[in-house]
Amino acid sequence: AMGDLNKTKHEKLKQFPHTNVPGLLLGRLATHKEFESLGIGQKMVDWVFSEAVRYANDIGCRILYLNPEKGVETWYIEKMKFAYIKNKKNEYVVFYDLQVYKNNNS
Repeated sequence: AMGDLNKTKHEKLKQFPHTNVPGLLLGRLATHKEFESLGIGQKMVDWVFSEAVRYANDIGCRILYLNPEKGVETWYIEKMKFAYIKNKKNEYVVFYDLQVYKNNNS
């Protein structure tokens, strides 16, 4: 799905020229408990990034973002280096600049 984040919500978003930064909204990903800590989640997110960069080039979005399940947000923030904001319900919204990913993986 497509959506946007308001650039006033986080320092990393303030660099963008428009008030709302267009992005791809990712649905929730999960790894079955029996397969946790095997790098499967990392592989899924790596694939999502590669696809998101491809879509971003075609449709003009700049960030990948999602609303992770409570308790999972730290994995995205600490391991995957996503930035975060809190929405009106005080829930985490984590996001990543696709240009940074593209620059680090080209």
